[in-house]
Order: sequence, then structure tokens, then C-alpha cells
Amino acid sequence: MRCSCGSEANDQVLTPEGPHYGKVVCQVCRKFLSWMPYPNKPVDPAKLPKHPPGDPLPKLTGRSPAQVDFGARCRDMMLVRMKAKLTPEMYDAALTIADAIFWIANKDRLPAQMRWPHEWS
Repeated sequence: MRCSCGSEANDQVLTPEGPHYGKVVCQVCRKFLSWMPYPNKPVDPAKLPKHPPGDPLPKLTGRSPAQVDFGARCRDMMLVRMKAKLTPEMYDAALTIADAIFWIANKDRLPAQMRWPHEWS
């Protein structure tokens, strides 16, 4: 990550006092560059929900109809990728997620990089 000062060297600084896991700062000028996400915890297969075969996908919930609509489009796109990349158990569990924000927040992540619900860990 290149800083506006021209340096590509950066430090990762943990931030236990705030909502973010950490931040990335330039080693040269100490300018803030980006936030660091929390590392993914391994998913516990015993805690995965099951989607009943043949049941429709759950109706998405969100803060506005526009958010729900966008979340549904993200989910449709992502389920295609997930089916090819995830285990059948993980794919089945993903089918149960009704939170539009989950689908929107993960839309640009590969299945291996997705932020799964905390209750699955």
C-alpha cells in the first residue's frame, strides 16, 4: 500500500481500544492508511445451521427496501461462487443467512476470505 509521501513501507498497529482490530500506518510519516479487519475465526462444523432441502431461500432483512434488494442481488451472485468453492456443509449454512448486510459486506470477498457469523465459531 503506497502512502501519499511515496513510501510503500507500512506498519500494522493493533487497536484494542476501538472497534477495529488494527490500523495500517506509513513507516515513514506515520500517516493512517487503512483499517485492519478482525481475523476470521475457524468455523465449527457442529454449529453450522442446516437449510432444509427444497425450502426457498429465507427472505432477507435489512434497514431499507433498497438495502434488501441490493443484498438479494449480492446473494444471488455470491451463491454461484460459493457452490463451487465451499464444502457442501458451508454452502448449506450460507443458504440460511437472511441478513442483507452480511451479503453486501462480503460481496467482494472470495469464499475463503468471507466474514462468517460469529455464532458459527
